[in-house]
Amino acid sequence: MSNSLASWQLKSVGSRTYFFDLKEAKTNNTYLQITESKPKGAEAEGFEQNRIFLFSEDFDEWFKTMGDVYRHLKAHPDQARPPGRREPDQAQERRRANGRKNTRPAAARG
Repeated sequence: MSNSLASWQLKSVGSRTYFFDLKEAKTNNTYLQITESKPKGAEAEGFEQNRIFLFSEDFDEWFKTMGDVYRHLKAHPDQARPPGRREPDQAQERRRANGRKNTRPAAARG
């Protein structure tokens, strides 16, 4: 069992929530557990969770690298959106708001 030292929560702009839990393992090693939680979807109930465990010996380099990534994205905002990803159109937004999936065939979605 691990001992919780501190916790933070970040509600994203979308439906995701991120949890940052600083913990101490039985071996007295400190680690950060980052959990992404998002709804499974309209057809399934509950949440899908993905976790990453970052141990104290990697903190300095990991946070330095994350700072490098952040500074790069601030300097190149056009790279913050994945390639080929379009802004949602109004029809997609309406379907999403009504809880419906895209019903168009993949080839027609372009």
